[in-house]
Amino acid sequence: MIGTGYTGGGGTARQIAESVRDGEGVVVIHGIDYDRNGTYNFSDPQGASELNPGLPAEATDPAACG
Repeated sequence: MIGTGYTGGGGTARQIAESVRDGEGVVVIHGIDYDRNGTYNFSDPQGASELNPGLPAEATDPAACG
C-alpha cells in the first residue's frame, strides 16, 4: 500500500519521500520470483498471497525493506 501514516492511504510522492528522509517512513519492495521462471504465478509452492488471494504470493511477498 502506498501512503503516509500508520494505516497507509493517501500521500503525494513528495510527502512520502519527506517521511523517509525524516526517518519516519520505510520503503518495502514486493515480488520474489521463487521458481525463476520470469513470471509471478500460483503454481509455485507458495500459492496465493495472504495479502490478496487474487494474486500469487510471489507478487506480494516482501523482497526488501529499508
